[in-house]
Amino acid sequence: MTSEQVQSLLDDRTVLLNYYLGAAPGGGLGVFILALTRDEMTGAAGRGGFPSALITMKHGGRTIVGSPFGVTVQALLEGITAEPGAALVSDKAAATLAGDPDVYLGSLKGFLAKQRAAGKDHLCIVPHGPLHYYPFHLMGLPGRPLAAEWITTYLPNLQLLNTHARSGGARAGAHAGPPRVLAAVGLSFAGGQPHDQPRLPQAADESKAIAKLFHVEPILDAAATEAAVVDAIQQARYVHLATHGAHNFAAPAFQRLYLTPDRDTDGIVHAFEVSALDLSGVELLTLSACETALGRFDVADNLHGLPAAFLLAGVATIVGTLWEIETNAAATFFTRLYAELSRGATRLDAFAAAQRATRVTHPQYRDWGAFYLMGAWS
Repeated sequence: MTSEQVQSLLDDRTVLLNYYLGAAPGGGLGVFILALTRDEMTGAAGRGGFPSALITMKHGGRTIVGSPFGVTVQALLEGITAEPGAALVSDKAAATLAGDPDVYLGSLKGFLAKQRAAGKDHLCIVPHGPLHYYPFHLMGLPGRPLAAEWITTYLPNLQLLNTHARSGGARAGAHAGPPRVLAAVGLSFAGGQPHDQPRLPQAADESKAIAKLFHVEPILDAAATEAAVVDAIQQARYVHLATHGAHNFAAPAFQRLYLTPDRDTDGIVHAFEVSALDLSGVELLTLSACETALGRFDVADNLHGLPAAFLLAGVATIVGTLWEIETNAAATFFTRLYAELSRGATRLDAFAAAQRATRVTHPQYRDWGAFYLMGAWS
């Protein structure tokens, strides 16, 4: 896609930041950003000087080669998810997030301020490499994160912008036809069953509350078999799954969601199974499970895992999580998001309202900051 094509697909409220991690003029690695709005385009470089040598690590008997940016991002995530005590976030993470606008925005800070003053309020981030795991929406001074000023969403690949733009105009009309407006699935894992997973007592209540907003019956516990859930989500406009998931670092095609087994299926939905489904009618998929926004990226920056599988199957928008989520925060966030949708809000505005509401009631960064929207937003 040319920059002109990208600009033509942006709406009047959006600034798109396309990132690239590459060789800096003075040596080492640097951060390069192309910023686009419907009418303007500019480039910038963040702080360079990161080491260019790849890092070799051992993990589970495997040798893993990674980027130095990956180590930086991992350290930040550990700081965000650590117990912050009475603070919003740990001191170590706060210090990193306060300095990161210099690294990841550079001279674009003035450009963004001008765009915000002109009425734009949506920042779409197209990450590169380990930055796919970086929570841009949290960077800034303590209590003044980027998300307080910008509705921040993510796009794993620029081509998704073109794909969803081609289908977006038809989606609203096409969705008048699906038999279900919503499929809400919840597993509570009482007694550790199934799959010997920890209990999720709030999952059923969360799914019931969301289903009630749309006057449909939720699919809960014993009824949430693989066959029942797959059938339901292929016929729904919105899909909410409250269950346990498991990230598979070594083999992202086996990243999974847990459902109820029956005589014919094991009750485990893997990423490779999802990619074979037709989910082109699904406008929004929300995953109230841990680490469901994570995948794995190859050397060509292609996404693998559950997010990629759902996007390839046709889902327009995914809201997942970057780390393990606090159950009450999840209930607050997803219930508010679907309440906004039931009143006719766009996915972008519903996400923003849910994030703001969760930030008020669960102000620690590790609680409200876990939620991550990728894909289409209108």
